[in-house]
Amino acid sequence: MSQGEAPPVEHPILAALAVLERGAAALVAANTWSLSDADLAVALDRWAVVTAQLAAGGLNLVGDADSRNMGVSEAADTAGWMRGRLLMHPGDAKRTVRLANSVRGDCAATGAAFGRGAFSVAHAKVIVHAITHLPPVEADIKAQAEAFLIEQAQVLDPLLLRRAAEALTETLTTGPDADERLLRDIARREFTGVTAADGMVRVRGWLDREAWAQFSAVLDPLAAPCPAADGTPDPRSAARRRGDALPELARLAANATMPRIGGVAPTLTVTIGHDALAGRIRAAGLLNTGEPISAGAARRIGCDAQLIPVVLGSAGQPLDIGRAARIVPPPMRRALIVRDEACAFPGCDRPAAWSEAHHLVHWADGGITALDNLVLLCLAHHHAVHHHGWTVSLDGDGLPTFHPPPWIDPDQTPRQHHRYTLRRTKFDLTGRDPPDDGD
Repeated sequence: MSQGEAPPVEHPILAALAVLERGAAALVAANTWSLSDADLAVALDRWAVVTAQLAAGGLNLVGDADSRNMGVSEAADTAGWMRGRLLMHPGDAKRTVRLANSVRGDCAATGAAFGRGAFSVAHAKVIVHAITHLPPVEADIKAQAEAFLIEQAQVLDPLLLRRAAEALTETLTTGPDADERLLRDIARREFTGVTAADGMVRVRGWLDREAWAQFSAVLDPLAAPCPAADGTPDPRSAARRRGDALPELARLAANATMPRIGGVAPTLTVTIGHDALAGRIRAAGLLNTGEPISAGAARRIGCDAQLIPVVLGSAGQPLDIGRAARIVPPPMRRALIVRDEACAFPGCDRPAAWSEAHHLVHWADGGITALDNLVLLCLAHHHAVHHHGWTVSLDGDGLPTFHPPPWIDPDQTPRQHHRYTLRRTKFDLTGRDPPDDGD
């Protein structure tokens, strides 16, 4: 560089990355033990936002690289070029390129929210997959659907967001489209076993959502944790318990007998509003796994099953039996499962078949056996409520709310399972004609 010539100006993106590199190095080298609990929580919140923004910025770079065909010089597409340069897994590279193009194109609203750090890359992937796999709909409905999922991504984790997206798809899939998808899913069912050299058999296959819910309804009671007589927790993993349950299921099926859980025989429950069931409004139902199901599928199941009314307080369903009994009767347990779905403790997804009905006010202390005095808890969280200071109440919507002991949270801030946030979400199609799913 000649005397008096100005030094080259670094591109703002490269300068920003240099600052981030220094900041990241400082973060890695920092002593996190010196943070107070409150500061640690704030640091994690800020880390999540920055991580999302960095990922969004990275997708911008990948999208631009793809638009320039950066891989052409190496006789590769962009994903192949990234694989060689960044040593990425081939599948990850392809998925990253697709996501980058989506958030810069058809899902630009998702890209903008992602760039603000509103949610994680996992949320963005769920939204993009949902929007790109919607049935044919008008542009304004597609925009509404994307805006709805962006809003829900800020209050739901990626798993529950996926369920919201599936429910949205079920709501918008009607008529021949719904029938075609049902037939396609049924045609993909398969179940096989491959014997390995050591004699063990590896089971694999595919089931549609409805078939899996039916299978789980009878398998889960057999796979429930079985603590020892002295209260020692069952050491088996959930996968091991299901493996142990399969031969037991075959034996019981041969004998045509199945165990009862909480006094209730294995049951597939579908929860859906009456107006949706009648076809007056667009809305998806819910299987007892929490997975959505179309109104048409719910009507089809209803044609071939004993319908259990889940109208609390209806004739023939004694939901409040006062002090007459401590044990929760089968109709009440079914209603409790519909309300709580599974263990109600925040963050827990153990199924209802592995859970017990807990009295909010203990029966021995004068509490009644009624739906508004019950909550569904798995064994571990039932123990936490009884012995570790957690308390439970019902909110204004009648849904379980948990209050931690002071030694966990001095403010005892109420906590609630995110699945109940999902339940409150509704995709508004007000004013549009209801679908004709058929019977």
